[in-house]
Amino acid sequence: MIFSMNWDRVTPAGMDMLVAVRALENLPDLVKFEVVPGSENVMSIVLKNQAVTLKGIHIVVDVEGTELVKVAPGSLLANRSDIFFGTLPSEKGTVDICIAALGTDAPLLAKATGEIARFTVAPGEKPAVVRFKTIDLRNLDNKNTEVVVADKYEAPFVPKATALMQNFPNPFNPTTVLTYDMASAGQVTIQVFDVSGRLIRTLLDARAELGRHQVAWDGKDASGSSVPSGIYFYRMKTSGFDATKKMILVR
Repeated sequence: MIFSMNWDRVTPAGMDMLVAVRALENLPDLVKFEVVPGSENVMSIVLKNQAVTLKGIHIVVDVEGTELVKVAPGSLLANRSDIFFGTLPSEKGTVDICIAALGTDAPLLAKATGEIARFTVAPGEKPAVVRFKTIDLRNLDNKNTEVVVADKYEAPFVPKATALMQNFPNPFNPTTVLTYDMASAGQVTIQVFDVSGRLIRTLLDARAELGRHQVAWDGKDASGSSVPSGIYFYRMKTSGFDATKKMILVR
């Protein structure tokens, strides 16, 4: 922060530095942050800044449930040579982000709103959770203020592979839930068959987006009649994937 504040400051020997008159601003009231979803496995930190004396930001972020692949400057900082952006991994799943305006008395993104950092996470076994651990703000006088942020963001689940899970409950009466993962968006069909291979009902025949999904079966056939107790099979088909599992209906 000291480095950024003195980026272009040159003071001849024997001359006193001029002290700028600062506006009286309470930065925590004027500077807000939130995590918003991007596409698939990308999340962003968005700044909402109504201050004119903000000089720098230090954010420590925890990422849980998956691996943090990359942290990059957000669109609000694109092509900004007058702003420093740096990251420092401190421990697994945690990253420090430092952002500061370069130059004497130069404010950081005065009264600006937009993306200041972008996270890319790896596909995992469960949704990634991003939470602010600490946020420190510095004003033009290098005075530090800590912001308390309790919010967290759970990213959309990004499966490693397309998969069909075992229904639950199993055995069941009268309803069970079928869960499936889509590693990429596409047309998917899920159908129920009896032990003779006869089609009982088509539960789903539609496009499904990337992520984890569920569809329920209420133990009824295509005409709406309840089927008898017994062993049934459910089959999922999508591009490059075909799987069948067994379930038991007990009335």
